[in-house]
Amino acid sequence: MVNIFSYDVIAQAIGIVATAFIVGSFLNKRDNHLKGYIMIGNLLFALHFFMIDAFAGMLINIINFFRVGSSIKFHKSTKVMLFFWGAYIIAAIVIYEKPIDLFPVFASMLSTFSMFKLSGIKLRVLAMLGSSSWLIYATFYQSIGGMITETFVMVLNSSTIYRMLKDKKKSNEQNI
Repeated sequence: MVNIFSYDVIAQAIGIVATAFIVGSFLNKRDNHLKGYIMIGNLLFALHFFMIDAFAGMLINIINFFRVGSSIKFHKSTKVMLFFWGAYIIAAIVIYEKPIDLFPVFASMLSTFSMFKLSGIKLRVLAMLGSSSWLIYATFYQSIGGMITETFVMVLNSSTIYRMLKDKKKSNEQNI
């Protein structure tokens, strides 16, 4: 019988609550509300990864919390993007124990670039690559919430890319 008050169950529950915040963020029409939900999800995932001894995920989620908050005021700023890249590189040096520790660093550097420099399909393709890296990391550490979150994000992004390509094709056909 599973003890619902065991450390592992509580850690996984926190990850699932974090998932709810991240998924819920997509339901917000206001960018600041969307980013607020993501920030709460980042903090909960930081706690979750700490509890499952996945310290790279913990540290990167803490940095991501500040990155999302900064993006509210400094959207499209190259200087801010480079600042966070530097933070990720320093984090990678500090937390590196095994190659899997680099997956959340890589994912967050990609998503930082896509957030600050890309739009449309390119933004979403790069975000999917980042989600793939987080999914590998979450699977390695058996993070149920992490696996659900990244699968959801990848399915949602795939659907959106498909719709955007379909709209682009339709637009091109109308211009002929």
